[in-house]
Amino acid sequence: AACDLETVVSAQYSPACMQRRDRYMVDQSSAILAVFNGTRGGTQYTLNYAMDRRLDIYLFDLNHPHLSPTHLVP
Repeated sequence: AACDLETVVSAQYSPACMQRRDRYMVDQSSAILAVFNGTRGGTQYTLNYAMDRRLDIYLFDLNHPHLSPTHLVP
C-alpha cells in the first residue's frame, strides 16, 4: 500500500539528518511511545527533546520488559 503523505526532512544523508527527523516527529506529536534500554544515543536525545517539549511519554524499559510502561507526565 502507498502512503498518503511523504515528508522529506533532508534531501541527503548527513550526520545531523537523523536528529532532524527525530525532532520533526516529536514536533508533530502529542505523545511518544518509546522503547529504551538506557543507552546514550538517538533515542535518549529524542526522549530529552520530547520532555523539553512537554509531551506525554510512555516509556517501555528493555531492561525490564515484564513491567508496564512508565508514563512520564509533562
